[in-house]
Amino acid sequence: MPKALRQPARHWLPALALALVLLRLSACGGGEPEASPTSSSSPFAPSPIGDSTVTPTPPPPDTPYRFVYREFGQDQDIIWRVLPSDPSQREQLAAIPHRQGWGIKASLSPDGRLLAYLTMPEGAFDPSFQAEAYLLSVKKKETRLLAKGVDLRFRPLWSPDGLLLYVRRNIEQDVYMLHIDIPPEPAEGEPTPRRTPPPTGETPAPEDPVRVAFTANISTALTFIPIGFAEDGESLYFIQIQGGTGGGTLVGSYKPATTSAIATATALAGATATAVSESGATTPPEPPPFTPTPGSKFVVKLTEQIADDYDLSPDKHKLTFRAQALVEGRFVNQAFVADFKSETVQPLSSEGLAPGDQLRPLWHPDGQRVAVGLLPSSGEPSGVALVPVAGGPPSPLPVPSAGFDEPRSWAPDGTFLAVTNYSGDSLANLGTARLDLVAPTGQRVTVAEGRDNATRDSVLGWFKFE
Repeated sequence: MPKALRQPARHWLPALALALVLLRLSACGGGEPEASPTSSSSPFAPSPIGDSTVTPTPPPPDTPYRFVYREFGQDQDIIWRVLPSDPSQREQLAAIPHRQGWGIKASLSPDGRLLAYLTMPEGAFDPSFQAEAYLLSVKKKETRLLAKGVDLRFRPLWSPDGLLLYVRRNIEQDVYMLHIDIPPEPAEGEPTPRRTPPPTGETPAPEDPVRVAFTANISTALTFIPIGFAEDGESLYFIQIQGGTGGGTLVGSYKPATTSAIATATALAGATATAVSESGATTPPEPPPFTPTPGSKFVVKLTEQIADDYDLSPDKHKLTFRAQALVEGRFVNQAFVADFKSETVQPLSSEGLAPGDQLRPLWHPDGQRVAVGLLPSSGEPSGVALVPVAGGPPSPLPVPSAGFDEPRSWAPDGTFLAVTNYSGDSLANLGTARLDLVAPTGQRVTVAEGRDNATRDSVLGWFKFE
């Protein structure tokens, strides 16, 4: 069984940082009144009649992508896909009943055909290990149970080919990352895939689709958070929050983490065993197991503290995250960029930005800029700034009419950024919340109202549908 990544112990984890991560990992629940999407006026709206000094804002841009989000209900969540330029044009993909007051954690497969979600069963009390994982066919409306005893606080992660699903499990003093084999969902008219029988014609023995990828005791690793897949098509990058007295946040990689990589590892293990057998050796070495695998390795240490808000760059070589830093004599949450190749970590450039907390750094699809939310200053509302990673002045996105924006998800073509808009003026006074889509060309439309509909778990992403 692979051990967690290790770094030299330096000091006890700060109490404030530990409180932050526990708050981040808490289960989603509660409910504000549901509301249908509506269009909201942009701060760059056309000028009044008779005033020709302001150029009217063009209509929202076209995009082939559709925005998918989860609308919370006290006993049922609805998955919607909407036309970004006009969110009133929306289609229901699924309605998921759930335990009273407990929202689901949902993730749509890369091809949009399957919806994986976690939910709390009746009678369960601990979201860290008592949730259940389900799989829903979006078109067939068929649902099946995938696994019991998983962590509700981590949203399922799909492999790029949609054939593996990663979930987390906590049992007593151990934390596990599991992957679940998912059979492909055939398109209309395609035959249902079947397991290839062995050459002997015998029916293969059924395999458990749920397997342990890697695990550790919480004295070494408080938790694991997968953040995406590497460029090699074989490895999974993950965050490890150090446990015990080690402190800090690490990035690790693990392979084989995709179906093709697992198949290759299995074939190599079999070939090694055959070669040893044919050589006539009397004590052949045992072939390395492929699951769980000893393929976890350290990549880079992000910080001595507990970091959050991780986002992998489009080229898979860098990571943005947020951590506490001392800036101009006070501690604030600041955005950083980690480079996996050079194994370095640097603060995101603050040139041209107001001092203070920075919110959820998020890579722009071009991989050259990072969107970061800023808190209001001098009583004025604040939007999102696009900061060049190489340095240089930032460019602002449209500012809300009140409050401030926190980035959530970019459309792959960069036409829209989904944000949570808070009506308040600080992290201590968030006010009301809504889910908006902001176009760099100056438009803003509201998708949903209410705090429960504007969390990061509310946003499932951007998809092209058949």
